Amino acid sequence: MTMDIQWFLIDDLCPYERNPRRNSKAVDKVADSLKTYGWQQAIVVDQEHIIIAGHTRWLAAKKLKMEKVPVLVAKNLTPEQVKAYRIADNRLSEEAEWDSDLLRQELASLKELDVDLSLTAFSEIELTKLLGTLSESDEESLDGLTPQNIIVSQPGDVWECGLHRVMCGDATSPTDVARLMNGEKADLVFTDPPYNVDYHQARGAFKGRSLQNDHMNPQAYLQFLQTAFANAVTVVKPEASWYVCHASQFQDLVKEALEFNQLVIRSQIIWTKNHFVLNRGRYKMQHESIYYAYRRGQTDVWYGDRAQSTVWPFDKPLSCDLHPTMKPWALIQKALHNSSLPGDRVLDMFGGAGSTLIAAEHTHRQAYLVEIMPQYVDVILRRFEKHTGKAAVLSGTDRTFADCVSAQQGISHGESRS
Repeated sequence: MTMDIQWFLIDDLCPYERNPRRNSKAVDKVADSLKTYGWQQAIVVDQEHIIIAGHTRWLAAKKLKMEKVPVLVAKNLTPEQVKAYRIADNRLSEEAEWDSDLLRQELASLKELDVDLSLTAFSEIELTKLLGTLSESDEESLDGLTPQNIIVSQPGDVWECGLHRVMCGDATSPTDVARLMNGEKADLVFTDPPYNVDYHQARGAFKGRSLQNDHMNPQAYLQFLQTAFANAVTVVKPEASWYVCHASQFQDLVKEALEFNQLVIRSQIIWTKNHFVLNRGRYKMQHESIYYAYRRGQTDVWYGDRAQSTVWPFDKPLSCDLHPTMKPWALIQKALHNSSLPGDRVLDMFGGAGSTLIAAEHTHRQAYLVEIMPQYVDVILRRFEKHTGKAAVLSGTDRTFADCVSAQQGISHGESRS
């Protein structure tokens, strides 16, 4: 059947006054689409020229001050069918689902062609989520990044890694935290403090390797966390969300340290891993906990949808030799998407192997990391350089990390870096 498309004066059409579909938020995007692509769909009306389908297109055309619009008069529909089709036309579009992998491939191909992706009607946040999400199988190769015999970073060093800053410093030092932030305020905290489980006793890859501040009595551990969180509060925006990883056996102390700093826990997120940790326990641990908190009396910022679960299934990193408690950056990326925007600053007071920085790089955020152990600062820098192809530069100088490595290799044992 041939459809008879006619051009009507825009004011000759009437919107259906009981239209149940709210569409005001979409008008600007549809107007942009009309300007770019022209008319590819007609407005459907009944025989009295009341709109059946196309209210948003009609509003967008009026916004663009168009005089005429293409119209299909549905002469074959009864009044009852008109009412039903008006609802069905909107409802049926909700039944379709995106194939995320194919959609990501299509968007990536458009990006390679320098097409303005805003013309797809996806928001910047949505595009960042789609183009910034990789599966664990796509995670960067971590080969050759384990802590080296030559340690380059020294306490007090601040490294510029593109838009990110990494400090070899102490989270419990207000001076170090202030130097790291350099006058800026963080929009989000994602951090992974020492679990206080004495990891140097572990077997395998970490045998003989210890973590600083990882074996304290409960009171000392509580004081340690309270101080670190207090320093962070001074450089974090009041409305910022906090994601704090922790060991289940010490969750009460972590909770107490947060509450001491007027941070209220709103959820406990459970990271479920693809396999459990071998130990002598009757039940093998296959999860870790993350507190989601924000300042008392504040409303948190939220950019996620309303269907977020407290269970986050993510595979463990392909290699954990960089750090014994290393998190997959895809896990951190989820928190960044839900609680920050591109360009926002993310603070991690316990940098570890730098997964927060990698997640921030991939989602166009700026990461600010403190890590107390120089060998792990080096890991972060090597990982950043391998992931991005960019050079880490010692702040206040023109020396790259590679320059410092070469210098360190060339000096005699025990000689300080100039």
